[in-house]
Amino acid sequence: MGPSIEPSSSGLSSGLNCPAMPLSPGTKLGLYEVTALLGEGGMGAVYRARDARLNRDVAIKVISKALADDDTAMARFEREAMTVASLSHPNILSIFEFSRSGDMPFVVMELVAGDTLRARLNGGPIPARKAVAYALQIAKGLGAAHARGLVHRDLKPENVMVSTDDHVKILDFGLAKSAPSHDDGSQMGATKLAETTPGMVVGTFGYMAPEQVRGLAVDHRADIFAFGAVLYEMLAGARAFKGETAADTMSAILTKDPPDLDSHRLAIAPGLDRIIRRCLEKTPELRFQSANDLAFALETLSTVSGASTGSAAALAAPPDAVIPKVRAGRNVLPWIVAAAAIVAAIAGWIPRGPAAQPARFDKFARISELAGEETTPSISPDGTTVVYAVRGETGWDIYGQRVGGRNATPILADPQRSESGPAFSHDGALIAFHESDADGGIFVAGATGESVRRVTEIGFHPAWSPDGKRIAFTTEEIYDPAARQGEATLYVVDAAGGTPKKLVDGDAANPAWSPSGDRILYWANTGGQRDLFTVSASGGARVAVTNDPPLDWSPVW
Repeated sequence: MGPSIEPSSSGLSSGLNCPAMPLSPGTKLGLYEVTALLGEGGMGAVYRARDARLNRDVAIKVISKALADDDTAMARFEREAMTVASLSHPNILSIFEFSRSGDMPFVVMELVAGDTLRARLNGGPIPARKAVAYALQIAKGLGAAHARGLVHRDLKPENVMVSTDDHVKILDFGLAKSAPSHDDGSQMGATKLAETTPGMVVGTFGYMAPEQVRGLAVDHRADIFAFGAVLYEMLAGARAFKGETAADTMSAILTKDPPDLDSHRLAIAPGLDRIIRRCLEKTPELRFQSANDLAFALETLSTVSGASTGSAAALAAPPDAVIPKVRAGRNVLPWIVAAAAIVAAIAGWIPRGPAAQPARFDKFARISELAGEETTPSISPDGTTVVYAVRGETGWDIYGQRVGGRNATPILADPQRSESGPAFSHDGALIAFHESDADGGIFVAGATGESVRRVTEIGFHPAWSPDGKRIAFTTEEIYDPAARQGEATLYVVDAAGGTPKKLVDGDAANPAWSPSGDRILYWANTGGQRDLFTVSASGGARVAVTNDPPLDWSPVW
């Protein structure tokens, strides 16, 4: 509804289409008494007022005469105001009441002491850790509103409040008023800015999604594009898309990518850069498909312990912080018990230094609650996120969630492809997975599901090398698309793609790289017995690790 802020931090100049005369202190609007003018903008003026009934200060927006005289616009405005009022979310500005005083319509909102994000940006870029914290709150607010069918349509720094304790509130949700732009005779809408030079084109084209610029219908994904532009600006201190004229800005949105953040001498972590780039995809289908997915990706970034999110090192585990991954084999149900048994089986074989205290498992906690079968979990290197496969009605999908959380989010849910066996790369930036059809196939995607690409035409059980350059996998059939027979065996392929290299002859499943990257551990069926073996990562003779009647499988280092 416009900034609800203290007079000292309004950041608003005299606006457009405001009431002809400002209301003076002491003016009564229904049961509210005006105490000060806070700011003016394209939709009207915002005042501080006193609610004597509840002994509190509120913000009141008095709607501009131009808008109030438009019956259709006012009906829409009132309807959407009531919808926003029904929301209860800590990151959306609360609306208390929509009313009239004579022929003067007004909206009563909560009063927030603080600045707009624009005012914060006037002081320069925002440190990455704080920018991510602000962005996460914005994403959560967007998610709550989108769930109610509300699309903001005008998300920008002027419409984000930051309180004195760094709590973020989104303003004007669903209430942005589009006014025709008069510069080129087109029917393109442009939301009026608070600060405008007479004779210049007014608007917020720098935050519009390409489909908005083209005048097409928009949905919630337009807000996700605007979100990406806002996050970029927080980090860079400059707009992602800006030209000398509105036409130049629109052209940049439609045809250009924003300058790389490192051109601003910023050491932005790859994961954060990928999130921004995905938000700013020109095609809506390539962006995050929900603000909840976006919030999940940001939350993963923002919880790296004890490190600044302003550097790449902060978003990746150190080289020696290798977190074991547990992946199920072709039989999946008892994988937890089997993995624990394998740890004991190979403990005497691995060269060790001084004896360490044995690991104790005193408590197990359920972390997933989705309906259906759930298998092949993989934990991120920083220990904050787990991804796993879930069998649905039409196949397998990959979900992710915070460790200790309860809200699972689909990461890879392509109706044309059944996905399973996710495995994090050791820097946490990528996920490898396989198709769950008869032939399989290894794919790689970003950790939040973006930029999916196929690496092989066949294969299962992907496992990353510690340096992230290679992927080990096994096949249910010999790696020859023309030969649909044979036993599973072990291959290695460059993560960038190429021709796979066969490492061993004979059965193999569930490969696991040694921390050094020199050897690969796997299990195999041998003459009615299932045992563990290792082989050099460059190929050669396999070495038996176990040789006993019990079934040994799902090994980890």
